Amino acid sequence: MRAVSWALVGALGVGALLAGPEARAQGIGASHRFGIGAALGYPFNGLSMNYFLERNMSLQIDPALRLYSYGGYSGGLVGARVDLLFYPATLATGRVAQLKFYVGPGANFALGLGNFRGFFLAAEAAVGLTVQFQRAPVDIAFELVPILAILSSGGVDVGVGIGGALHVRYYF
Repeated sequence: MRAVSWALVGALGVGALLAGPEARAQGIGASHRFGIGAALGYPFNGLSMNYFLERNMSLQIDPALRLYSYGGYSGGLVGARVDLLFYPATLATGRVAQLKFYVGPGANFALGLGNFRGFFLAAEAAVGLTVQFQRAPVDIAFELVPILAILSSGGVDVGVGIGGALHVRYYF
């Protein structure tokens, strides 16, 4: 029984290697359109979701919860980032992965929790690189995000900042 299992695994492995071009055609953005994973960065750490609307255009949504306590203050934020991403260029293609450039407009917002009852809204522009693996529906993306603060609980609150994130997602 064990020999049959290893033979089956070997046959499937050889089949996967021989099906290289077909595997690439069915990659992220084609048959694997929705990815979910983690985002680590500023202004939020949390969930990372990406849905490909077309092969070179996706909607990225990163909901997050940030809790902290400092001295007598305890609270946090619940918020999200939303970006419409365009992939205008594939920078490199190899047997293992593709390296793609992306850019896109977006927004982020947050509501305060605990002692902090405020909110904020900001416009942003994500600029990043993503590694999309050929044989596994996984991507790893790093982005820098210039942010223009627009509103806060105090009213119009214009300010400029920069954020960034590392995303790791599995696609279905």
